[in-house]
Amino acid sequence: VSAQYSCLENDPLTLEERCFCEENGYIIVKSLVSEEDIDCFRYRVISCSNTIRFFQTTSNLAYEKLVIKIQNFQENEECFRYWSLAQVKKPNILCFPGPNMKALHAMLINKPPDSSKEISRHPLPQDSQYFPIRLEECFMCAWTAVEHIDGSNGCLSALPGTHKSSLKKHQYPEWQVKLQVGIESDKHLLRVCLVMEKGNTVFFHPLMIHGSGMNRTQGFRKGGNFFKLQRV
Repeated sequence: VSAQYSCLENDPLTLEERCFCEENGYIIVKSLVSEEDIDCFRYRVISCSNTIRFFQTTSNLAYEKLVIKIQNFQENEECFRYWSLAQVKKPNILCFPGPNMKALHAMLINKPPDSSKEISRHPLPQDSQYFPIRLEECFMCAWTAVEHIDGSNGCLSALPGTHKSSLKKHQYPEWQVKLQVGIESDKHLLRVCLVMEKGNTVFFHPLMIHGSGMNRTQGFRKGGNFFKLQRV
């Protein structure tokens, strides 16, 4: 296998999995994080509601209804433990170029139930857009499901193979509510819904085009978004 997007030395993936990564730009690792650890991280993040001050007009609302994203929660000692899990530190999964890696960013996403305005759907970005790093082969993304995620509550969608292209122009979509930037993708490109169970993690290339749909349920869909960078 000619490895352009992943390192094959001491790779824990099978040949079939490596070929899939090279061709599609992502791979889902099932049950990477235990339910026990997921519950600990989720509880710790939600418990931070006692330390966040909101406007007085929102004080009667439940915390879960006020916060849709928590940035850089790796600064919390308990949440940082995610990075120390042996299974998470396995080198060379997709865009892991080696064992010397550092956490670049972490975010908990709390996707709310949607209204008729479809505000919970996410346009199609490339994550390289958000970071001043152009060594894409030394940079990778991971997204861990905190609960069962499918098309009904806004699972991730991937455009396989788009990691082989370059960084595209990002702009706000022509939607009624514009909260995130994305790209205008070819509507003929295949889009795959990434259905995941609690603890499953998808690793993907930062140039792979992806997005997420509406949350049509009454619950708040949660997922953890993590980025790692090789020390170069």
